[in-house]
Amino acid sequence: MLRPIDFCTLLTAKESKDIVLWFHDNCEYQEARTYGTVHNNIEDNRSNRSGSVMFNNTKPIPHEQKILDFIYHFSGKYNIDIWKGQLDWQLAKYEVGDHFKTHRDSHPTIEGMNIKNGVRKVSLTIQLSEETDYEGGLLRIENDIDGAYHLDRG
Repeated sequence: MLRPIDFCTLLTAKESKDIVLWFHDNCEYQEARTYGTVHNNIEDNRSNRSGSVMFNNTKPIPHEQKILDFIYHFSGKYNIDIWKGQLDWQLAKYEVGDHFKTHRDSHPTIEGMNIKNGVRKVSLTIQLSEETDYEGGLLRIENDIDGAYHLDRG
């Protein structure tokens, strides 16, 4: 597993707001859930994750190309094969008391490895809120080799 990279300047404050507004105009919030170890098996376990999410995998989002350029640069640098067009965007909203417990972003399965969109290879988290707008929100990334990394808000 690669060490997390903190790119505080990937998007400007205006670009971040553009993305949030686009999601609000084009998608609907739904209850946040976690996925099981079998492809597309939804676990409805509120103890693992609470909050609201919106998903989009059909329309371009604002500043998408800027984000994609970063993803493709990163994946090329580390020889990660990314299938263009197989990206899902998620906007998550967490209120006071909401959470997302420690989890894996990918649970590779034989089924998932045999279809193009079955295995998540890269996860990119972009903090769209101003760090002064909330308390908490620590992003902790763990791996089996180096332990855990904490990324500051902002």
